[in-house]
Amino acid sequence: MKDHSRSDLCVLLWNLYQYYSQFYAVVESHLKALRKPVEQKVKDFVKIARWNDVNFWSVKDTVKKSHRMVHKHVKEFQAVLAQPVAPALVDPDAFDDEANRQLGLWDREQVAPLLTPVNPNLYIARGKVAVSDCPYPEHEQLARLRLLYMRSRRLCRGVYSRSRLMDDVTTLSDITGTICETASELSKLNVDGVEDKDKRRKLVGHMKQRKRKAAVELYRTLADMGLSYRRGLVSWEKESTYCSLLQAPPVDVTSGDGRVSAAWRGCLKYECRAVSRMALLRRALFEPHRELGPQNLERMRGYSADLMMLVGSTRVSLAATEQHVSRLSSLLEEVTGLTCQPHPSRHATEQRRYRATEAHLLANAP
Repeated sequence: MKDHSRSDLCVLLWNLYQYYSQFYAVVESHLKALRKPVEQKVKDFVKIARWNDVNFWSVKDTVKKSHRMVHKHVKEFQAVLAQPVAPALVDPDAFDDEANRQLGLWDREQVAPLLTPVNPNLYIARGKVAVSDCPYPEHEQLARLRLLYMRSRRLCRGVYSRSRLMDDVTTLSDITGTICETASELSKLNVDGVEDKDKRRKLVGHMKQRKRKAAVELYRTLADMGLSYRRGLVSWEKESTYCSLLQAPPVDVTSGDGRVSAAWRGCLKYECRAVSRMALLRRALFEPHRELGPQNLERMRGYSADLMMLVGSTRVSLAATEQHVSRLSSLLEEVTGLTCQPHPSRHATEQRRYRATEAHLLANAP
């Protein structure tokens, strides 16, 4: 198998594992429910079975009956294990309690606020370079080391100070929270307990009006964020979103900056949950409710598909960025190990040449 094909296969298997691992608890609970009747039959037989009879033939007959009974129940359990697992692959949130059902995975796992402003001092070197630190004054670039170092500090500080990343993340988090709260509030509206028909009819009309208004506001918000339901409809018809997510490279940002790794915690599970809910939405829209109307159906299909396309492209971009950061960290480690003595020893020269070769290979790696 070629290296490229092996890499694609590893990516596919990793994505499949991450997706189906979210159903582990649900499948295990479903399997326990199906196994419980079989276990109860075995326990009931154990209660009435007797192996302490003094008659040899009676004990032998009891042992044969026990073997047949165990074999029968083993066959029953094997039939349970042979059942299709598809009915158990439902939304895991459906088994959560009502208090946690309305909370997203990010909200459940987030203990402390992570969306704090970027502090440039955390990412800028604090050391100083003196004029005497350059052992090779005859080299033009090395002679300008102190000037280049100070310039790089100013550039880094300017980039981090002008960064709107955390502002965008905070805005997106606020919008998401507002949408979730509105959806939760609208889902709790009902007319139970209202016996007057006229009042009941007015409440139903008011509920429909609020839901239509919330849907219009949601569509407007998604459009302002740059999403297009027309673009998403093309992806919805082709069903190419799942293929792109299965082929997306894995992302591992658990090492390095603690703030980044803390913010990333749970995001992959939330992405897998979004894919499963996208599949449920497709299944539900095969036979939609007649009150939705063609315009709402188009926007529901289009915006959801466009969002999933955005998730896939962001995942690919994040994986590439993570690889670049990892390669840069390796380069920094190699450069840090180089000696800067005017007259290094033979061993130091060989070590410098070896580390310089490694740094060159890392810099030119594909």
